[in-house]
Amino acid sequence: PHVVRGGTKVNMPCRFTLHYETRLGEDLFLIGSHERLGAWAIECAAPMRWTEGNVWTGDVELPASGVFFYKYVVKMASGQYRWQDGANNLLALPDPWDVPDGSVFVVDDQFGGLTKEAQNQLAVKLIMTEKEKVGLKVEASKAKEMTKAALQELLLAREELRAAHEKLAAYEANAAAVFTENGANNQR
Repeated sequence: PHVVRGGTKVNMPCRFTLHYETRLGEDLFLIGSHERLGAWAIECAAPMRWTEGNVWTGDVELPASGVFFYKYVVKMASGQYRWQDGANNLLALPDPWDVPDGSVFVVDDQFGGLTKEAQNQLAVKLIMTEKEKVGLKVEASKAKEMTKAALQELLLAREELRAAHEKLAAYEANAAAVFTENGANNQR
């Protein structure tokens, strides 16, 4: 499976909640694309806790503004695992400045898989990324043109400096000749 890295260095507390009725001896785990979600390795999956009403919760800190894929996995009494059906779930976390200090990002899921809301979040994130790429390409193109213009000006200035050096050398040669001629005339 693909491991998605992303987000900032600012961690955001996330609480995953899921209503799921387990049988005796079953436990629920959270697994996904980030190392704190186990990086898709079942032995590293994040354990969840059962609470009243058959609601399972799991707390994980993930990088703010990151995009992560994840699934729920049931560990059966036999020790075998049963993965959540369907497509991977998607979590697109907000930027750190959009979240008040001390808050927890709550992910309320269904065992059925990727929701419409998650699909919409992914589409918005992709559109924003594409817009950013276009903006960066425009900036790079402008910088390239400015660099070209600066280089042309530098080459022109270098040529003007060479011409000025030639004039100065000619002037110095003329001045030296005049002084030499004047010195010779004065000795007569």
